[in-house]
Amino acid sequence: MLQQIQLKDAENNFRELIRKSLLGYEFVIMIDDKPAVRLAPFKKKKYSRKLGTAEGQIVIKDDFKEIPEGFEDYIP
Repeated sequence: MLQQIQLKDAENNFRELIRKSLLGYEFVIMIDDKPAVRLAPFKKKKYSRKLGTAEGQIVIKDDFKEIPEGFEDYIP
């Protein structure tokens, strides 16, 4: 639901544009017939990550910090 509106009209109807945006409408505010600003509702995340869900799936080996053979020249 994207609608274009001229800047002058947006200034005159700003409260109405905000109200409609909160209902899901989106607007492109035009300046000199060129798109300048997009007015859209702020979308909340549909999900949140839960910490600890990969527990036990990742293994860090004891030799993790050792330099692999052949890479000695790249270490300062």
